[in-house]
Amino acid sequence: MDKLTLEYYEQNAKEYSQKTLELDISSLRKTFASLIPQGSQLLDLGCGSGRDLKEFQKQGFDSIGLELCNNLKAFACSHSGCRVVFGDARNLPFPEESFDAIWCCAVLLHLPEDDAKNAVSEMMRVSRRGASLFLSLKKGKGSKRTDDGRYFQLYEKEDIERLLEAYPFALRAYKETISQDGTTWLNAFVRVEDDKKKKHAKTSLYNSVSWGQMLLKEAGIEEGRLESEWFLEHTIQKDRMELYQNPEKLLTKEQQDTFFACLQKRVQRCPFAYITGKAHFMEFVFKVNPDVLIPRPETEGIIEYCMQAFPKDKPLLGLDIGTGSGCIAISMLKYFPHAYLVATDLSPRALAVASENSYSLGVQDRLILCQADLLPPFMPNPVFDFILSNPPYISEKDYLSLMPEVKNFEPSLALLAGDGLDFYRRILTQALPFLKEKGILILEIGYGQSEAIQSLPGNQLRIREILKDLAGIDRILVLEKIISHS
Repeated sequence: MDKLTLEYYEQNAKEYSQKTLELDISSLRKTFASLIPQGSQLLDLGCGSGRDLKEFQKQGFDSIGLELCNNLKAFACSHSGCRVVFGDARNLPFPEESFDAIWCCAVLLHLPEDDAKNAVSEMMRVSRRGASLFLSLKKGKGSKRTDDGRYFQLYEKEDIERLLEAYPFALRAYKETISQDGTTWLNAFVRVEDDKKKKHAKTSLYNSVSWGQMLLKEAGIEEGRLESEWFLEHTIQKDRMELYQNPEKLLTKEQQDTFFACLQKRVQRCPFAYITGKAHFMEFVFKVNPDVLIPRPETEGIIEYCMQAFPKDKPLLGLDIGTGSGCIAISMLKYFPHAYLVATDLSPRALAVASENSYSLGVQDRLILCQADLLPPFMPNPVFDFILSNPPYISEKDYLSLMPEVKNFEPSLALLAGDGLDFYRRILTQALPFLKEKGILILEIGYGQSEAIQSLPGNQLRIREILKDLAGIDRILVLEKIISHS
C-alpha cells in the first residue's frame, strides 16, 4: 500500500469502518468457513474494521487480524475483541506454516502486481500444507488512482491464476459478486496443495528478528528489538553476533516454532526469564520459573557489599531469608569458598528450584535449605555472622499498579507485604537473636521505604551504611548488631 492510499485510510478510518460494517458478505464467509475445519488458526489479512475477524471468531475459529493502518487496527481491536497485529502483507510477522486459513478480502488490490506477488509469497510461506485461502479483488484491467488518492490494481480471473502460478493450488470455488455501487468483485477460494513448492522466502535470522520486533512493539514492549534478538539467541543457542555475521542464515522449522512460541508468550507479557527458564545474576546463570521471583540487578548490591565487607578466606556462617531461586545464597557461596549458608523459604517449590541451582553451580555441600517462615527452627542463637534478605516489600496498594509481567506472573508470596513493611518488622525483631554481636544484617528495601524502616524498633542495631542503586534510590540497608553490655 503506497503512502497516499495509507493516508486515506488513516484519515478516514472511522467512516470507512462504519461503511464496511454495513456491507453484507456473509455468504462469502459461509463458503470459506465450510472449507476449513473448526478450530483452525485463521489470519484475517488486512482486517480493516474487524467485521470478518469478529464473525470468524464467533464461528469457532482461532482468529487473528493483521492491519497496516493504525487507526483501522485500533477500530478492529475494539470491534472484534480479537488480537490484531500491526504489519504489512508483503512482510508478514509470522513464522512459516502458522495458519490453516488466510482470509484476504480487498487487500491485494491496493498493491502493484509485483508487490501483490510478494504478498502471495508471504501468504504461502505462513500457510500450512493444505491451507485454504480467500482472495477478493476488483474486476477490471490495468490500474487506477481514484479522486481520493487511493491506488487500485484491477484483476481478471486469469490474473488471479497468474498470481498463484508459482505454487500448486486448487481453485475450490469462484464467485463473482456485485456490490451496491455496481463494482464487480472476483472472489477466489483456493486450497494450497500438500506438496506446495518452497519458492517463497524462507525465514532468515534477520527476518525473524524483524518479525519479533514488530510483534513485541505491538504488545507495548519497548525493548522489542533487543528482546527479539535475545529470543533468537536462545532459540539457535548461539551468541547474538551470529545475527550480525550471518543475517541471511535460515532457521530450521523446529527453530522457527521455538522462536515464535517464545514471542507468543512474551506478547502475553510473560517475563523473558520465565520463557527461557533462566536469569543472570552476578556472573552466574540461575534456573527460574513462576515459583520464584526473577533475580534483579539491584539485588546484586547485597553481594557486592559483602565482597567488600568480609574477607574471602574467613570461615563464615550466614542466613538467607526468603531465598527463592537461591541467587543470593548461592552467589555468596561462589564468592566465599569457606562460607556456609542456611537458606529459608516458605514455598517448597521455591526450595526445589534453589536446590537445583545449588547443584548446577556446585555449592550444594555448603548450603542447607529449610522450609520455614523466616527463621530456621533448628539453629541455636546467636550463630550467624550475617543475615541477608530481599523480603517481600510491595504494599497491597502498590501491587495493583505493578507491570503485568510482575503482577500476573511472579509469585505474590514473594512480593506482597501488607503496608510494605510487614516483613521488615518481623526480621528486625525475630532475626536479631540469631545474629552474632557485630554481625551484619543486610536488607534490600523498596522505593521510599528507607526512613520508615530506620524508624522501626531495633534497639540493638545501628545503621552501618545505606547503598543506592543505579537510579540513585536507597536500595540496600546495612545494619550492625551492637555489642550488649548486660
